[in-house]
Amino acid sequence: ALRQAGSTFKPFVYSAALENGMSADSPVDDTPVSFTDALGRVWSPANYDGKFKGPITIREALTESRNVPTV
Repeated sequence: ALRQAGSTFKPFVYSAALENGMSADSPVDDTPVSFTDALGRVWSPANYDGKFKGPITIREALTESRNVPTV
């Protein structure tokens, strides 16, 4: 079964964001998003609590270990 990589990639995503001019106070989206692959399968990443907070800072996303803003 396929599983979300979740926290495994967060350090790499946030490091790249910070190295490319974003700051801990930069906004990111914690909103629903879906992707469809070539076979028509839909993937909708989720947060551990199943909720979305809307626009939040990188600091908040990292502190709360939100998955969706890193996608």
